[in-house]
Amino acid sequence: MTSRERSDMAWHWHQLIIDHADDLAAILTAEMGKPLAEAGSEVSHAACDLQWDARRGQSHL
Repeated sequence: MTSRERSDMAWHWHQLIIDHADDLAAILTAEMGKPLAEAGSEVSHAACDLQWDARRGQSHL
């Protein structure tokens, strides 16, 4: 897989997390017993991490 393909995949995952953030937070709350606000924060951080990875991958192109 090329760095461009990895970057594109990270952007796609980032967008999926953003699009389904509320559902993902609800799942974390149900499975882990976390407060919804804390779960939402974790989901947001995961999306930011993927965004950073995607941007980093693009800088190598």
